[in-house]
Amino acid sequence: MNDTLDRLATLGFTALEADIYLYLLQNGTSTGYAVSKAIGKAVANTYKGIESLRIRGAVEVSDTSKSRSCRAVPWRQFLASQRASYETNLTALEAALEALPEAADDEAVYQLDNSDRVITAAVEAIDNAKRIVLGDIEPSALPHVKAALERATARGVEVRIKIYEPEDVEGAHITLRVRGREVYGRTNDVALHINADGKEDVLAIFNHDMSRVLQAFTTRSALMNMKHYCALLYELTLTDIKQNLRRGDVEASLKNLDDTDHLQPFSANGPPLEGYIKTYDLK
Repeated sequence: MNDTLDRLATLGFTALEADIYLYLLQNGTSTGYAVSKAIGKAVANTYKGIESLRIRGAVEVSDTSKSRSCRAVPWRQFLASQRASYETNLTALEAALEALPEAADDEAVYQLDNSDRVITAAVEAIDNAKRIVLGDIEPSALPHVKAALERATARGVEVRIKIYEPEDVEGAHITLRVRGREVYGRTNDVALHINADGKEDVLAIFNHDMSRVLQAFTTRSALMNMKHYCALLYELTLTDIKQNLRRGDVEASLKNLDDTDHLQPFSANGPPLEGYIKTYDLK
């Protein structure tokens, strides 16, 4: 019962309203006076609670009898209406928030302490990308961002990721680390690093089942993004080249250099450079 009361409280029920609603659910139609006696609350307060529940849509009140009676709206019906109302309000709120002007990017580095928040930040970064997403993603983390990566490639964003076990990510350039299981298996954690357009970076390590964040940061700092973008780009490029050269495939290594040349920040005016120059007034 305590759990039910707590859940009702999350919907905005007061303790009195929850007592009234649960009593009516279990005992059927009753008068306000009878309810007040049964739950041990003052009659005046009970009637106020019933009226509040009526406005909320959890109780129906009848005026057809000499003594005013009330009954609980069946809980399935009530929850369905609450769910519909919540979705409507969320949609309206989303539209209102979309209309707000965006705040200017700041240079701060923010620590993230919640696993869901880290994944949300990574997915949002990918979904906001316009040109390029780079990533270093261990196997347990990949399912959490795979759909976002595929959405990115579908809208024409270049996606290049390093992974450690074979996995198809539609439209993405995959750098598959040889002996990947051996590499990530050396530590009992799960690592995730995403950089979007050289403008937004999410870097995290979780415990083995990703139920807990060990350390995680996100930032729009132009300096941090320049450094992390370059680190990821050269990590992916070097891994591809090393693995190709060890197979004796020089041509594939040269092709990899050609394929990534347009992403170089300075020599090819790659994605992070514009924000870097603008932020620090370097031109």
